[in-house]
Amino acid sequence: MANIKFTNFARTALAVGAGSGDVTMSVTGGTGALFPALTAGQYFYAVLENATLDREIVKVTARSTDTLTVTRGQDNTTARAWVAGDIVSLRLNAAAIEEAGVIAGVVSGDLAFTGTANRIRGDFSNATLTNRVAFQTSTVNGISVVGVVPNGTSTDAALIAYNASIPTNSSSALLYANAAEIRVASDKAGTGTYLPMTFHTSGSERMRIDTSGNVTVTNATGGLGYGPGAGGTVTQATSRTTPVTINKPTGAITMFSAAGSATPAQFTVQNSLVAATDVVVLSYKSSSNVYQFVVSNVAAGSFNISFWTQSGVASDTPVINFAIIKGVIA
Repeated sequence: MANIKFTNFARTALAVGAGSGDVTMSVTGGTGALFPALTAGQYFYAVLENATLDREIVKVTARSTDTLTVTRGQDNTTARAWVAGDIVSLRLNAAAIEEAGVIAGVVSGDLAFTGTANRIRGDFSNATLTNRVAFQTSTVNGISVVGVVPNGTSTDAALIAYNASIPTNSSSALLYANAAEIRVASDKAGTGTYLPMTFHTSGSERMRIDTSGNVTVTNATGGLGYGPGAGGTVTQATSRTTPVTINKPTGAITMFSAAGSATPAQFTVQNSLVAATDVVVLSYKSSSNVYQFVVSNVAAGSFNISFWTQSGVASDTPVINFAIIKGVIA
């Protein structure tokens, strides 16, 4: 909110006259305290008036006891000369009302709170959704974005939802950003407890991260895996020992068409996403013969697939599904 200040019933008189160009004015001794005390950047408006109802509005930007520092001729009035005894009062004028933000609910400038434990209160839970207090952009047909920004050189900002009206010992949900990470967390304050994180769609829980870090899919009809766009396909050329290249975390490898053999052979899959600590999972999608497939030599950028038939020697074109699970050793 603007740094405009008010007091009630502030009215006095000039102690000495003031010319139209003067930027300080002295009021009757001991009456300056009727007007607001000001710090840097704060101000109030005062109205000067004489017996013939001539008026001038001035902006008071500093007050030292009974001496006012003023900016003359404000709010569509004109600076003029005044004599000792003319009235000086603090009144509501158009500029003061607009800058204080009391017209049509508009706040001009920052909304600043003093003291502690302040709340922004309103009906945020009305049974009729359109009747709830909400944040909305003033731009016609514009997107509403609610932002939280740090102060000064800090790089930290957070949104926290507590599960108690007095959050001293509560559980909370944290969305936190700093220069190193974006964090979504189940958190707590004081003697509150850490709670599991759950993820819901269509009105049901689909996934859960418990307080020990276990990640589980909790929907009986759901699954865990890669989504559309993650996979790829490749077809082996020349022979069944010819290397293939597929730089995807999952996909299908179509082998060269040839007769099945019980004698083991292998080919290399070149994949830039693979690390030596990863786990590569295989299953075969289709073939005429019954095959055995084994992964070996997992390295940075590649792995080998060994294969042989357990039954059948017909010519066929096996299709192998694969998926990479990222792993570490520490």
